[in-house]
Order: sequence, then structure tokens, then C-alpha cells
Amino acid sequence: MGKTKQKNKTSLPRPQKDIEYFKLGREQLKKLNTEGAIKYYSKAIKLNPYFIEAYHERAFGYFVEQEYIKAMKDLNKIIEIDSRNTNAYMFRGFIHYIFRRYNKAISDFNMAEKLDPNNTNLYYRRGAAYYKQGNYKKAIMDYSKFIESDNHSSHGYFLRGNSFFEDGKYEDAKKDYKKIIELDSKFIEAYIGLGKSNICLKNYKEAVDNFRKAIQVDRNNSKAYTLRGIAYLESGNFKKACENWQTAYSLGDEEGRELLLKYCMKN
Repeated sequence: MGKTKQKNKTSLPRPQKDIEYFKLGREQLKKLNTEGAIKYYSKAIKLNPYFIEAYHERAFGYFVEQEYIKAMKDLNKIIEIDSRNTNAYMFRGFIHYIFRRYNKAISDFNMAEKLDPNNTNLYYRRGAAYYKQGNYKKAIMDYSKFIESDNHSSHGYFLRGNSFFEDGKYEDAKKDYKKIIELDSKFIEAYIGLGKSNICLKNYKEAVDNFRKAIQVDRNNSKAYTLRGIAYLESGNFKKACENWQTAYSLGDEEGRELLLKYCMKN
């Protein structure tokens, strides 16, 4: 009698249809097995070269694996198949942003806006690209649209506040930083942003108080001590300035060390 051939043992079923491979890929992705997920998505795509969802999830797998060029190729393929796929433009724009290709990122976000102006996430991401370019006015416009959709977003107010600050609109920056503190009294960067704005407005007493509150939230925040030292220096309290820079230096702040050497350790 001839020998019966043994079937290869596998831990998972071996489906033949593209949708089944896709489902297996998704299961592996849920288990954080991106390598296994990519293999299944690739099998699905081989059977169906127009399987947009498989391209998109494989792109995500490649992104997690930091294989950005491969992720970009999948997103390009999606746009080739469906030029109105908002998610593909958003994802590709984000990868451009990571590589500091801000013009290309903005171009993709612009296309996403044309296709879906109600996608508020694009305003958040495009605002970040404008900010990196130094186009603070457009960043402010985008962050404002994002805040309209979620007026309880501390981070949205923080990013807009930073944009106002960089654009020299210190009073507007203060309003956003104060709003953050209303929403989250432990948001230390809001106190620091408020203090920096007050220094620029020459409100040194207020600035000192802002940094005091920041230090109450985190006593090891070296930047708060450095900036409070600057506020004390500008208000004429040389002794307090040096004390704060000494503390900042002890916490490892390089700017605090430089200021300490410059103003407090002269022969």
C-alpha cells in the first residue's frame, strides 16, 4: 500500500480567499504581531490587487515596523486606486511630516480637507506642519478650527498658545494658557508658557508667580527655575535669580548653568 502523505501542521488555518487572509492579518495585528499581519495582508493583496483596506492596514504594519518607504508605497497605491481616499492622504501627510517634508505634508492635508472638511484631525496635523515651517498665523487658524470641534482639548489650546507666543501675540497666548489651567490645573507647560508670556510683556511679578505654581506641580522641573531666575533678574532681584539658577543647574539645566556662570560667579 502507498504511504499516506502527512499534511503540514500549521497553527492557523490556510484560507484561499482574499477576505479570509485579510481577517487573519487583522487578528495578528490585534495581537501586535505586525510581521505576521503584513504577511497575511500581502497574501490578500496578491489575490486582490485592488484591496484598499488590506493596503491601508499593511501600510500601518509597515509604519509600526518603521518601514516608512514601504508604507508610503502602499498609501500611494491606495490613492492610485481611489484618488478620493481621505485616510490615505492623511496617513501619507503624517509620514511626510515625520520626515520634515512639510510642504508635501500640507499638500496632502489640503487634499484631505477638500475631500472631508469635517475631519478635524487634519487641522491638528496641518497646524503642526505650519508651525514647523514658522507660519504661525496659519497654524493659529488651523488650531482654532480644531478647538472649535473640541473646546475641552488642553493640547489644542496649548499648541495654539505656543503659536500665538511665537507670533508675538503674548496676550492671546496668555488667554490660551489660562484656559488650559482651567481645564487641567496640573498642566505644567501651561504655567511655563504663561510665565514666558509675562516676561515678554515685562510683567515680571506675575511671571515669578507663574513659575512658582509650575514648581508646585513639579519641584524637579529645571526649566521653571531657570525662567524664574530670568524673571527675578529682570525685576532687579539678583540674589533670587542666582538662587534659582543654582537650583536649575543642580537639576541638570544647561541654560541655568550658563546664566549662573555669567551673572553669579564673577571674580
